[in-house]
Amino acid sequence: VALCNFNQLYKLDPDSFGAWANALRRLPEASLWLSRVSVRRGWAEHAEQSLRAQAAAHGVTGRLGFVPKLPEADFIPARSLA
Repeated sequence: VALCNFNQLYKLDPDSFGAWANALRRLPEASLWLSRVSVRRGWAEHAEQSLRAQAAAHGVTGRLGFVPKLPEADFIPARSLA
């Protein structure tokens, strides 16, 4: 099962991430796909490392995936992979 949140990462506050982590704990085979940040060089790596650390703190290590921003025409067909 792939859970998805394709909002910009700045919208993912600690309470929201905690809710996603809770869903992942309840669904042991699930993963969470998030949008990869592309605003500033280096920021994406920092954001992804931070979220991976938070995932580990919530007991869901290795269950996050980061998806690059896709053109609108490719986004809807790609959603079907989730």
